[in-house]
Amino acid sequence: MTQYLELLRNNLTIEEFRAVVPDVADLIHIYGIDASIAFTIHRKSIARAIDDYDAANAQRKLSTSSKSKPASDVEMTDASTPALPQEAPTEAPDTIASPSVPDGPAVATIATDSTTATTNSSSVPWHPVLQDVMDKMRPNLSGTLDAISLPFFVTFWQLSLHDLMAPASSYTAEDARQKERIATINADRTDVTQAGARKRDQEKKAIADFRDRLIQEMKDHMENYKGVRARLDVEKKAWFSDFKDKNEQLTEALLQECFLPRLLMSPLDSYFAWKMFIMMHSSGTPHFRTLVFLDRLFGEKMMQNLIFQCTAREAECLGRFLSEVFQELSAWHASKATYEKRAWGTKKELPGFREATINDATPGAMLDFEDYRRYLNKWHAQFTNALMACFNNGEYMHIKNAIVVLRCVCGYYPAINWQGTRLYATVQKYSETERYSRQDIWVASSSLLGNLKARQKEWVLPQAFSTVSY
Repeated sequence: MTQYLELLRNNLTIEEFRAVVPDVADLIHIYGIDASIAFTIHRKSIARAIDDYDAANAQRKLSTSSKSKPASDVEMTDASTPALPQEAPTEAPDTIASPSVPDGPAVATIATDSTTATTNSSSVPWHPVLQDVMDKMRPNLSGTLDAISLPFFVTFWQLSLHDLMAPASSYTAEDARQKERIATINADRTDVTQAGARKRDQEKKAIADFRDRLIQEMKDHMENYKGVRARLDVEKKAWFSDFKDKNEQLTEALLQECFLPRLLMSPLDSYFAWKMFIMMHSSGTPHFRTLVFLDRLFGEKMMQNLIFQCTAREAECLGRFLSEVFQELSAWHASKATYEKRAWGTKKELPGFREATINDATPGAMLDFEDYRRYLNKWHAQFTNALMACFNNGEYMHIKNAIVVLRCVCGYYPAINWQGTRLYATVQKYSETERYSRQDIWVASSSLLGNLKARQKEWVLPQAFSTVSY
């Protein structure tokens, strides 16, 4: 499906694609296509519709205004791009430390121009294009609406990883590499003929053109990133306003209708699900309980069933997502200061790790560091039990999926000695018994043994993992 979709995208303009492919609501309700697939098909079309609407709206404002202030503000935004978070998988913890959209006049201008009605009308915080999608979907989603917020559902499936990441460091590194290429050409004196000089000039011109396109792409990406974050900062306040006392119901719906289907689709979607999850936590999304979400995700039956039902490719996507989760939770576990900064917020404003919320005026106490370590201990134990259930099942796909998932997370798990020893012995058994029967399992388990053995020095006693030493 993905390859066919790319074929259509590469050979049809956005307008032609819209004309020949039914919209999201029709794909779901008339053709019976799952919402995850329908939004995947139309994600770029919806993004273009939002861009077109915003551009037309900005043009109307410019034509009716006697000042050119919005244009100058956009220039300020471009100049400020180096201050954006460095969004890369290895830098995820730094991203969390900056939970909200950067402040300042440049961001305020983008919020006004690109979210249009969302900042002007508190009663309708959704972008008009998304509001139209919701209006078309609403009549046939009554059951889903009881369990989850339709505005969040549409926003979640409409966004892409491009919208949640601003990899300024990657652009900067590539630009520096192109500058080095120009310097190398300038220093080249192997051919001092006129023809050689012309060739060098042509090469430098090609590099200069590429740099111009790269810089423009970076500016467009940064502006899109800021615009999306500003829009989400407005939307999040109303996403779950009807779920104040329904944490369990909301969490289950978020997992089943949004996060699990999305993270299993592809490695990029897996990383998108992680970025969306951590954005919701670090931006303080009202009524989203990070603790409840993680507790449900790491439920033994939930994890066991999830690994059971995956294909090999889905298991790898699941492992990538869990690797990001374990990486972040491990960083919190290692330092009380890090935990309080990222789980609570610098001003203790984040609701994700509040133990209970009595009412809006009297928020519950924050989960303290020692209790968090106990929770993480429980999640590790449940995850171990889920993996062991897969290994002991004996069925080929269950064993293969468990190996794939464990290989993905072994950089941060297992962390407790008895769990590591138990898993190591099980994997070692398959590396010895499957050599002449199921050779792919034998190869995979033999490879995994090396990863587990390399991590043995990190394993600690249960008491050291779950309690705080003073």
